[in-house]
Amino acid sequence: MSAVGDHSEHGPQYSTPSDGLYYGDYLQLEKLLSCQEPQSAKQGLEPAHDETLFIIIHQTYELW
Repeated sequence: MSAVGDHSEHGPQYSTPSDGLYYGDYLQLEKLLSCQEPQSAKQGLEPAHDETLFIIIHQTYELW
């Protein structure tokens, strides 16, 4: 288990030793990041320029 403020493959780890709650787990980052599926990839094409950025910006807008 990582200490408070450490980084791992799941991003920054913010936890207290007693609860073991991690930043990425709390925000459900794996689930959230899996929602970013560029349509070009589904068609077997190279990702369009800034396609992922487009998805992130518009998902953020919808959540806000």
